[in-house]
Formats: sequence, C-alpha cells, structure tokens
Amino acid sequence: MMRRMSKPLRAQLCLNSQNVFNKKKHTFELSKEDLDSYRRSMELRCLIEGFASRVAANRVRNDADKSRLLDAYSHMAAAIKHPDSNVFHRADESIHREILLLSNIPGVLPAWEAVYSSIDWFRKLTVFEFWPDIEMLLEAHRYLVDAICQGKPDIAQEAAERHTMPVWKRINALLKSESKIYMENDLDRILAYIDFHIDENITIDTLITEVVELSAGHIRRLFREQLHTTFTKYLRTSRMKHAAKLLLETNLPVYRIRKMVACSDASEFSLHFRKQYGTTPSQYRRAADNKKL
Repeated sequence: MMRRMSKPLRAQLCLNSQNVFNKKKHTFELSKEDLDSYRRSMELRCLIEGFASRVAANRVRNDADKSRLLDAYSHMAAAIKHPDSNVFHRADESIHREILLLSNIPGVLPAWEAVYSSIDWFRKLTVFEFWPDIEMLLEAHRYLVDAICQGKPDIAQEAAERHTMPVWKRINALLKSESKIYMENDLDRILAYIDFHIDENITIDTLITEVVELSAGHIRRLFREQLHTTFTKYLRTSRMKHAAKLLLETNLPVYRIRKMVACSDASEFSLHFRKQYGTTPSQYRRAADNKKL
C-alpha cells in the first residue's frame, strides 16, 4: 500500500515526439487520489487483457490464426527505433488490440477500449520514465506474445496481468524516497529483468549477458549497498512474493505455481516459502480462503 503524501507526487517525465531515446525531461503532478484512480483502471485493464490472453492462447491451441499478433509484435520491435515516439505508442496499443481480437470474446473489445482510452494519457507519460529500458518493455511483450502463440494459457494470463508491475514498483519507490528515478539506473534494469523472468533460472552471469555490462562484483555491490541484501536473497524473496500472489489470486495448483517461479524442488520451495511467510503454500492459501468466508 502506498504511503500518503502531504504534497502531490512529483516525478521526472520523459516526453519528446521527436526521439524515443533522446528525450527532454518535464515534470508532472498527480495527487495520491489521482494515482489510485489510475492504478485501479490499469488493474482493470490487466484483468481484461489477462482473461483475453488466456482465451487467445487456448484458441491458438485449437489452430486459431496468430499471424496478425506476430505481425503486431514485429511492428513494435521496429517502432522502438523510430524517431517518432507516437509510432511506438501505436504499435504498443496494436499488440494488445490484436490479443483482444484473437480471443474473439463477444463484447470484450469495447470494454477494453473504454478502459484503455481512460488511461492513455497516464500510460504514455509513464512508459519512458518508469521503464528502466524501453527494450525491456519490448521483452515483456515478447514473453506475452510467445506464451499466447505457444498455446500456454496459464502463462499468458499471468504475463498479461503482471504487465504493468514494473511501473508501479518504480512509482512506489518514488513515493517512498521522493527522489527522481532515471532510466540510466543499472539496478532498475536488473530488477525489471527479474520481474519479467521470474519463472526462469536467473544468475548473475545471466544479468551480465542479457542486461548490464557490469562485473559480477559490481552487481553484488549494487544489491548490497542499494537494497541492503544479496542478489540471491532478493531473487528468492521476489519468487516467494510472486508465488504468494498467485496462491491468493488464482486457482492454480501449488506445483504449477512452484514451476512458475522457477523452483524445481517441491521441498525447497516449501522451505523457502515457510521461512518467508511462516506457513506452507497450501496452508497460506487455505488461511486466505477462510478469511473470505
């Protein structure tokens, strides 16, 4: 839950219609009430897209045509290099629209359009400021598109529903520190990568190869000095937090959730979860269900 602030949120905003990567910085103000309103709207958008992504993936398993979605992703990949940022925004919207069309759910497209248009201003404002690297946003879409095109409904739904997670993590960090967040921050890029690859085996060598050109020692120092923890502990904590979220928000069996946070050993998963939450995954879900009664 975000901390209440006595003054509006002030953040650096990157906007420039001429260049995606070389942007002028401006400021904007949002009250906590405005921010909460945008958060609720974005959560609704993610729920709609999550359900549509699940249905779309199931349709692909039954041989539905996925070519338009793949074309939309190719256009987005090209758009990140386009000098006009509006081209990127249109490509971004096109991917999500194609997912809705592929799902073929009656009435869902107009509902999505209403929500999407209501947050379009905020979405454009936050894309370049709160994503540490615009190519990481492309990677997030690749993960979602791959899940749909491979006919993996659970993964597709989960990827769509956590699509905006990095944005809100950085907004929350801003509220806590009341400081500026910059895209040039290596740690932000690392944390965003972890968010989107939480279901994969991630090592420091992975980060060096895929994310940042830093030494292993430098990466370890970033975690120790800026987050006051180790890389291993941060990764494990992130996996358990994501598992807890899935336990509360989905009906997926525990063994599926374990695999979705890259824990191959059931005993090890249960041990780490108990250390973090004081109970086993199954007991954690039952306790939450009992509170709803």
